[in-house]
Amino acid sequence: MKENFDFLMPSVNFFGKGVIKKIGDRAKMLNMKKPLIVTDKFLRGMDNGPVAQTLASLDEAGVPYAIYDGVEPNPKIRNIEASKKVYLENDCDSIITVGGGSSHDAGKGTGIILTNGDDITKLAGIETLENPLPPLMAVNTTAGTASELTRHCVITNEKTKLKFVVVSWRNVPLVSFNDPMLELDVPAGLTAATGMDTFVQSIEPYVSTNRNEITDGQCIEAIKLCEESLREAVANGHNLEARTKMV
Repeated sequence: MKENFDFLMPSVNFFGKGVIKKIGDRAKMLNMKKPLIVTDKFLRGMDNGPVAQTLASLDEAGVPYAIYDGVEPNPKIRNIEASKKVYLENDCDSIITVGGGSSHDAGKGTGIILTNGDDITKLAGIETLENPLPPLMAVNTTAGTASELTRHCVITNEKTKLKFVVVSWRNVPLVSFNDPMLELDVPAGLTAATGMDTFVQSIEPYVSTNRNEITDGQCIEAIKLCEESLREAVANGHNLEARTKMV
């Protein structure tokens, strides 16, 4: 048995059909006065998609918001700088990310440069953040990187063409939402790619020299669920049971 280890994840995690409806109430519980929604243009443009459903829940709870929808795949420094500008111009006090890993990383990056200095490249590394981020919630739309649960923020420096990582417990969202209903229309190719990401990331910690009893149990169950459901989720995206198991 490993005697000393740390285990980080959001304080509250909602899983299952319809949990997206809890966003507004949870925002009020966290005293979010005006969150910035960080997402991409595709998700924002979907009729009754993840962004629309997030906004509907906030509207019902009477929580105003602003939106930044300029997130690119593998978010760039320019994305988080633009997001910060929208945050400040609209007097926001919190962040809600909607999307896959790119949206979550962009939201974390926005929070980092709001409270820890403008130059995020100086913060690359492990536990470099001295100040807490604004309150952060994450609405996930793919079964893949699990950035909605982790302390990692991966940003691309568009000038050097290199990625870097800011690893800190301060990056862990306060609340995460994984609603399989949001993934029913994810294309087969993306389902396969993100699903293999899930599968590989389930194996990696299990063979890590830093493994522990908590991660071992989670890895074994995740590998089992991927084996049972990934092929079906790719072949039949509207199979809710398969989508739920992949979440």
